[in-house]
Amino acid sequence: MELLEIVRATVEKHKMFSPPEKVLVACSGGPDSTALLYLLREMGLELAVAHFNHHLRGAESDRDAGFVRDLAASLGFEFFSGEADVAETSRRERGNLEDCARRLRRSFLRSSATQCGAGKIALGHTTDDLIETFFMKLMRGSGRTGLTAIAPVHGIFVRPLIDIRKALLIDYLHEHGLSFVIDSSNTDTRFLRNHLRAGLIPQLEAISSGSLERIKSTIAILQWEESYLKGLAQDAFDRCCQHKSRQATGIVRQKLAELPLPLISRVLRLAAAQLKSHLEFKVTERLIHWSLDPGAPAAFSGALPRGVHAFRQGGVIWLARKTRHAPEFLAELPIPGGIDTPSGILESRLLYPADFPPKPDIDDSRACYMDFDKTGSHFVVRNRRLDETYTPCGESLPRQVKKMLSNRKIPACLASILPVISNDSRICWIPGLPVADEFKVTRSTRQVLEIRFKFL
Repeated sequence: MELLEIVRATVEKHKMFSPPEKVLVACSGGPDSTALLYLLREMGLELAVAHFNHHLRGAESDRDAGFVRDLAASLGFEFFSGEADVAETSRRERGNLEDCARRLRRSFLRSSATQCGAGKIALGHTTDDLIETFFMKLMRGSGRTGLTAIAPVHGIFVRPLIDIRKALLIDYLHEHGLSFVIDSSNTDTRFLRNHLRAGLIPQLEAISSGSLERIKSTIAILQWEESYLKGLAQDAFDRCCQHKSRQATGIVRQKLAELPLPLISRVLRLAAAQLKSHLEFKVTERLIHWSLDPGAPAAFSGALPRGVHAFRQGGVIWLARKTRHAPEFLAELPIPGGIDTPSGILESRLLYPADFPPKPDIDDSRACYMDFDKTGSHFVVRNRRLDETYTPCGESLPRQVKKMLSNRKIPACLASILPVISNDSRICWIPGLPVADEFKVTRSTRQVLEIRFKFL
């Protein structure tokens, strides 16, 4: 089968494009991405080209950028260029060089796709990349998720060359007299990928003819299973999750304990992912044991990545960032309308009494309902103050806000950043607590004010 036919089959199999959508081709100037550009051009797609200069190889990096710029111009394609001192950024952030490069490059590609109106971003990964990454992840101790990291389609990113060996692409370029550049770092066997490329992969082919195709089939099977397990895990997370925001994730312990072990692991990793934290296997193993042990201490020993800590409170397992106070905030809440606060979004609207929900259906953490005739239309949203009090609905005496939040098992990491909605210096509502008694809806209420809060 000719190369173009293989690409067409891959594109159709995975429904990569929806013509006439535009495609942004990420091109480094190397043989894979250069061949990708020419092959997609043969398919008649509307293309644009993007190149990101990592500035990791001095003059050679600048040479590659110039090559791709000239290539795009010769083919009449719109060209987008980006650059960053990846090594310096990685040192400053104390992160992994490869991860930093990938993050900056992906951010640039997404921005360029938006700028040119591209619906997909085509990457030049081949079968070789797929197998090399599989072994790299295997050697580093990855699970099924890591072993299937290079998928044919991942959101806006697509890989039309995933069913093609690199050697065939080089043959294609030579056969058609097409130029490309060589990245000299690809021969440096100090990098694990290059070591595998030069050593293990050829040895596997020598030991057993066709072994790489069988490994590729294994990866495909793992990808199918991973897709299924990912769906199960998301459903389980949604059932177990009591709260999720950028500050904290709350998982109901009893519901978590009812799950099979593989799903418990995935739910906890999804909880950490809400906070941009990634759990390695050994940490996940310890966290599972702590979560399921009823006699374990209230706080998990040791911090999780990205400054996240775990603790149990009122039957809920919390993964949270360190407690912080919200930035000083003071603003008027339009009625009707909405505003953004440092911790979430507030929105208001007016309802008729008939639209007022039954009391059991009201979730105080997300919404409050007040008599608009009693409140009026002037509302101020601000930070909590020390030792504040107000009289909650159904009670006759003021109570301390701090104590009410504690009684409701709202962790300090959330309690410290909750907005206060006030009216003429009187507290009307704090998300998570009842509405103030003086503003409650009664049988005589003619118009209901609804205020909703959504954590960021």
